[in-house]
Amino acid sequence: MNKKFLAILIGIFVLLLILIVPNFFIINSETSDTFKTMNFDGITVSVPSNSNFGVDDNFYNDFNHGIYILTYSDDTDQKFVNETVNSFIKDNNLTEIHVDNVSSNIFTFISEDSDDPSIYAIVVNDNKDKAIIIFSNIDTKLAIKIAKTVKF
Repeated sequence: MNKKFLAILIGIFVLLLILIVPNFFIINSETSDTFKTMNFDGITVSVPSNSNFGVDDNFYNDFNHGIYILTYSDDTDQKFVNETVNSFIKDNNLTEIHVDNVSSNIFTFISEDSDDPSIYAIVVNDNKDKAIIIFSNIDTKLAIKIAKTVKF
């Protein structure tokens, strides 16, 4: 009797794991499959088709997906972009991380803030006079996926 009861409990536990655990690892997975093209201050970016960006404190945000976008594209030069990006990295206590299969124009970072871990993708154009910062505190893979679509 105890073995049957234990087998039933283990079966229920395994079934619950199968149903619940994927939700912890796949956040808004349906949003990552279809994209629309948007223009952020002259920079073309593909974002989830059901995203709804607003502007707040000089950055674009989509609270549905936890995506935030900052652009540096108007009246900028190499010095400004370099100083601004380096200041952003320092001010937000970011640590660079390696991500496979991204162009040399994409730099990826992780936040050191344990209360709000985020992935940051900084994309700089070939002339290094324009940049876009994409970060997410919900879906890290999505932030990288969006960064790969940037066109200056």
